[in-house]
This record gives sequence, structure tokens and C-alpha cells, in this order.
Amino acid sequence: MNETDTSIVKPLIIGADHRSSTMSVRDRLHMDEGALPGLADQLREADIREALYLSTDDRVEVLALHDDCESIAPNVARILADRAGLSAAEAEEQLYVITDEKAIRHVFAEASALDGLIIGEPALRSALRASHRRAAELGMDGPALQRLLSAAYEAAEQVGRAAGFDQRPASIAGAAVRVARDLHGKPDGCSALLIGVGELGIQVADSLRRAGLKDLTVVHSNLQRAEDAATSLNCHVDDLDRLPSLLEKSDIVLTATNTRRYVIDEPAMLAAIRARRHRPVLLIDTGVPGDVDPAVDRLEDAFRYSLNDLEGVAREGRRQREAEAETGWSILEEAVNRYLRNAGTESATELEALRHQVESARQSAVADAGGDADEATRLLVDRLLGRPEKSGGLLQRLFGRKDKQA
Repeated sequence: MNETDTSIVKPLIIGADHRSSTMSVRDRLHMDEGALPGLADQLREADIREALYLSTDDRVEVLALHDDCESIAPNVARILADRAGLSAAEAEEQLYVITDEKAIRHVFAEASALDGLIIGEPALRSALRASHRRAAELGMDGPALQRLLSAAYEAAEQVGRAAGFDQRPASIAGAAVRVARDLHGKPDGCSALLIGVGELGIQVADSLRRAGLKDLTVVHSNLQRAEDAATSLNCHVDDLDRLPSLLEKSDIVLTATNTRRYVIDEPAMLAAIRARRHRPVLLIDTGVPGDVDPAVDRLEDAFRYSLNDLEGVAREGRRQREAEAETGWSILEEAVNRYLRNAGTESATELEALRHQVESARQSAVADAGGDADEATRLLVDRLLGRPEKSGGLLQRLFGRKDKQA
């Protein structure tokens, strides 16, 4: 099928990603929540009624739906460039423009997490869904955007089931969740302790929370910093002086102090394990250098993972994801082709319905005119276009509805 025949309203994507642009340009293109209503107003002024704005660590894009993408593309590019303070040369060099079938494939790949920095990571898919919700809040959602994204989400589910990306962690935080599940099963029944508030430790704790962990406590030598971290993680805070008793009840211990001193040594861990009656403990050490004495490895019921260990799990997960991405792309191509076929069928059905309505109006006008060709023509024009004082004729109602969709 020819790309230009796929749908009356077509997708246009203008943006910059980690392949096309520098990080500084993407930073300049980024807009916070407060700026989005203004962007929506500018897009409407450019005759765009359906659009969303997507911004992640590796890309910033506007996805717009229109029946004349070629004419509106320069306006969208200009809006983005002006807001970011980009020169014409910078915009031309670092912004990409994607239309028609390639744009459909691009959206499907984003929804399926096949086009991010790390294949299969859910962050890009989540960002796309959040952008869709914001578009609805701003009144920029519509039937064409909903149809495209619904098909993309459905394809993403098919890719996810076939490729199994969720079972193969590709990041440090994902690897930590994986080893926690391997040892304890679902984390929702575990008690966890975060010692310190290093960035990576916070990320791992957050990933565990999103995986279902309910019972989490934060301790730090600075109580205010512990409270700040607990607020961001929506969990409890406790006193570092109570560390021995906290270790006794913790199934998962995360460390992120980076103090160059061991916060947990072998005797302390042995005492905790005995108090726990030898129920296993997972220790995830994100400190640089490490926060947990490697001598803890001698204890039968303590399972320590350093950053190197977690990186090994993540590296293997990335290798498996890359191998399975081929399966994901194959499923995605089938979904794109199915979407294109359905879009073509919908367009043909709409055109056929319009043809029948016009023919019915013609026959009615001829009958009412009693054989007077001039009168039949006048009646037909009135019924197709409507009188100014009336609510509108067939074509006015049709194109009025299309204006709302475009």
C-alpha cells in the first residue's frame, strides 16, 4: 500500500533523540509541565488539533496528526526551535522529521520499548502513556491520536509477551529487582532497609517499590536527609543507631552510604541472621567503594550483591534482550501492516458512505424538482452545503466533524 493512501489524517513526528542531537540541544528542547499549555496553544494556531509532547532522557518529540503534514511540518519545527532558542542551522542539523508509515512504525517502536537507549526498558513506554494523558488534559487528544496509540499499545503487549523483556533486567536497578525475586519471590511480602541515600540506592529502592515492595525503611546519619528520601519513596524513616535491630527484621538490605567505611561487617550480619533464625537476607551494596564487608559472603544465609555483580546480571539481560529484539521487530512489523490495512479500510468505508449520502441527496432533489433541472441543482446545492441561516448541509456537517478530528 502506498504510504500516502493509509489515512486521511496522518502522523508527523518532529524531534531530537540521542542519535540525531547533542544532550545540550535536548536539554534546551525540554519543557516542564507549566510550559505545555502554551505549546498546545501554539500548535492550535498552526492548525493542529491532535498532538502530544514526549520528553525522556534520550528524546524530545512532538507527535501531531494532520491531513497535510508537509505543510505544517515547518511550523512545528519553528515552534520547537523558537522555544529552545535554536538557530535555523541547529534545527535543520539536529531535528528529525518523520511522516506517514515511518512515523507509525516509530510510535509503535516507542510503545514497545524497541527504540530506547536500552532495549525493552519500560521507561519510554511509560513516558508515552503519560504524554498521551497530558494531551487529553490539554484538549489535544482526538480520534486519530487515540486510534494510533491504541494500536501501538496493543502491539506493545504482543511484543512484550513474545520477547519477555520484563524477565531480563538490563539496568542495575532492574537487576536488583530480579535477584530479589529470585531469592524471595514477589517483593510485596518482604521488609527492606535502605542504609544511606546515595542516588543509585534510591533508584534501586524505587524500582523495588514499583515491583510491589510495601515495607521499606530509610536510615542515614543525617536525619533530615533520611526524611527527605523517605518522603520521595513514600516509606518509613528510622534512627541509624537502631541498625542492629533493623537488620534482624529486614529481608532485603540496600546500602548507599559511600563513606569508605563498612556499614555492615561479618559479626553484625551473623548476629542478625541468628536472630532471624537463618531466614535468608539479600544485601544489595551500591556503595562506591562498597558498604558491606566482603567477609559477609562466608555466611550461608547472607547473599551479597555488589555493583559488579549487578552489572553482570544486567549485561546478560541486555545481551538476551538484543537477541530477542528481532522477534519483537517482526511482531511490530505485522502490527504496523495491520494498522495500515485497517486505516485504508476505514478511509474507503467513509468515502463509500459519503458517496451513498450524496447520491441519495441527488435523487431526492431531482424528485422534488419535478423535472426542473435548475431547481434540482439549487436543491442539491442547498442540501449539500446548507443555507447560511440553517445548521448546515451534508458536506458542512461532514467537514465540520473532520475539522474537530484534524
